[in-house]
Amino acid sequence: MSAVPPSVSTKTYSPSPDRGRRAARTVKRSQLAHNPFNVRETLTELEETAASLLEKGQLQPLAVVSRQAFLKAHPGQEEALGPALHVVIDGNRRLAAALADLPEMHIFVND
Repeated sequence: MSAVPPSVSTKTYSPSPDRGRRAARTVKRSQLAHNPFNVRETLTELEETAASLLEKGQLQPLAVVSRQAFLKAHPGQEEALGPALHVVIDGNRRLAAALADLPEMHIFVND
């Protein structure tokens, strides 16, 4: 007997490459800004995340949007972003943990 009912798909989801997401690339950490609207008011377990980043490297790229796309959706936030070219949408804790030791981060730009 099959453990998965026949009505449930066992296919792995992989987003189509043309759905707004560009290939992963590496940028200087200074080009990244924390999302000023991050729902987490405090970022926890940074030491543990930093240790993992140093030991294993960055296993998952940060999901970001371009500065232009962010400001189009949230006008008036220029000062909060500083000179950053990208705004982190998913991965603010990883970015915070990397501040001390990683000069570059892997990102997916998803405008």
